[in-house]
Amino acid sequence: MAYTYKLDGVDISEYVSSQFSYSEEVSLIGEDTIRLPSFTIELWNYIGMFNKYSPNSMFYGSNPAEGIIKVYDELGFVRYTEKIRDWKYDRTTNKVSITSVNSLDSIFDKTFIYLTSGLTPAEHIRDILILYDLKSYIDYHTFNNAIAIQQTEGLLVDCNYYIDNTTTLINAIQELAEMSGCDCFLAGNQIKLLQHNPDEVIISEIEINYYAIQSLVLYDDSGNIKNQYGYTVNVGEGEYTIKDYEYSRTSRQKYGEQSYSSISLTNSSQITSIALAGLIDAGCKRLHRSQEPRDYLQITIVNSLYKYPFQVMDYFKLETEVDNTIECNVSDYTWQILRINFNESITEIIAARCI
Repeated sequence: MAYTYKLDGVDISEYVSSQFSYSEEVSLIGEDTIRLPSFTIELWNYIGMFNKYSPNSMFYGSNPAEGIIKVYDELGFVRYTEKIRDWKYDRTTNKVSITSVNSLDSIFDKTFIYLTSGLTPAEHIRDILILYDLKSYIDYHTFNNAIAIQQTEGLLVDCNYYIDNTTTLINAIQELAEMSGCDCFLAGNQIKLLQHNPDEVIISEIEINYYAIQSLVLYDDSGNIKNQYGYTVNVGEGEYTIKDYEYSRTSRQKYGEQSYSSISLTNSSQITSIALAGLIDAGCKRLHRSQEPRDYLQITIVNSLYKYPFQVMDYFKLETEVDNTIECNVSDYTWQILRINFNESITEIIAARCI
């Protein structure tokens, strides 16, 4: 596969000595912060072209961190575009390493001010992103779906991030997503909000051909079991912790109590709520995805044999011929992608079987 690399619009492909690669990942149980992909390439430093101290350099007299890297696949589609973060020259190899990272990185790590009441967690996340000029990154389809579900449940919360707030924007977004049973993640350079919904009918139009699969591993994992939640709220003059007593009782009997981190929504917290029914619904959604061990599929796909721009949280199936090669019926199931490691030659995927 012939990829094209451009630095500030100039084609530098002939100087690239390493393959393009990137990764996307989300948590199975929704307790991770948004992970931003980064990308590092090595460049042959021909006549000092990329050494910022050389008069021949594209960086001479400027700051490399102002540069933009773009990577195009063989069909001319942009696979990656971001600002340079780090620059490093190695005299021994006469190579320059350039690392770029999503521009959201510098925004997400800042503290912020936001005071709004009576909205769903999904609406708060959307409005925070808009307030901090990230409107163009929002995948409105996924946000609107999450908002509709949370409004139906009556899950309304207040946010109180004052001027002395020390919480970063990315951590606030994660807190709102986690408490509501959502995953907030970056895929295809868009911020998506996926509401876990046990009632959703999953239909996958992606079917991976058996001949494109270089390797396949099946396994399960009981280490990610979560079968209890806790929301502490104010009731009258006191505090009360909402917990599950019925929904995951069987799981607790089988595996012992494995609880999500308790979430405080009291008057002294930055996020507050007294929407008891909505919180119980959100808690059950969180338990549904994690109360039993999940089956996983790890596959490596040869890109030249199957050209599809996979993203995390995509659904897919395997064609029936795969069953014959491993003598089991994996094609009966739908899988959801949790991690992607991509380079010019192969795509490595870890996915969980849908429940």
